[in-house]
Amino acid sequence: ITGRFNPEREFEQHATIEPAQLNNFQQPPRTGRATSNSGALDPVEVQEREEILGAPGEWEKYRKAFDTMVNQAVQNEMIPDRSYVSRIFRRLDTTGHPIADADGDLWLEVSNSNGPSKVGLSRNNIFAPGSDPHFAFELLLARVDAVLKSPKHSRETMLEFKEDWALLEYARLRISSSAPVADSSSSRGTVAAAASTGEK
Repeated sequence: ITGRFNPEREFEQHATIEPAQLNNFQQPPRTGRATSNSGALDPVEVQEREEILGAPGEWEKYRKAFDTMVNQAVQNEMIPDRSYVSRIFRRLDTTGHPIADADGDLWLEVSNSNGPSKVGLSRNNIFAPGSDPHFAFELLLARVDAVLKSPKHSRETMLEFKEDWALLEYARLRISSSAPVADSSSSRGTVAAAASTGEK
C-alpha cells in the first residue's frame, strides 16, 4: 500500500521485443538463470533489453554523432547555424499550417520567400512526391534533436529512434547533392558508423 509504482522502471526491467501474450495463461518453463536468487538476468534478456532501451552509452554515442552531423550541415550550408536546430519546430509552427490530402495523409504547407512549399508529416509521405526535401531534412533534424534531449522516462525506445535516425540520414543524402559544399560523402559514412560502433 505504501509502495510507489514506477512505470518507467517496470518497463526497463521487463522490456522485451516479443509482444505480451495476454491470452496465454500457460507459464513458460523456468530456466533458473533469470530467476535465480542473485537477481542476475539471462544474457538473452540483457540483449533484448539493450536492443529496446539502448546499450550503456549508446544514446551518448548518437548525441555525439548528431553533433557531428549538425556541424557538417552548417558547413555545407544546409542550415544557417547550430542554434537553428532548436528553432525549427517553432519556425514551422509559425510559418506553416497543416492540410490533409485526398488519402487523409497530413502535410504541412509552409510559406517562404520562394512561395509556398509543403512537407509530409508522417513516414508514409515525408519523402513522397511533392514533399520538399529540405523541409523534410529540417523536420527530421528537429525530431531527432528533441528525442536526444528528452529525459529517459519520456523518450522513445532505441528501436524507434533508430528508424528516425535512418530517415534523417536518408533525408540528408537527398539534399546533399544540391548543397553548396560537396564531397562530404566520406564523412557521412563515418558519422553513421560512429553511432553504431562507438567510434569517434
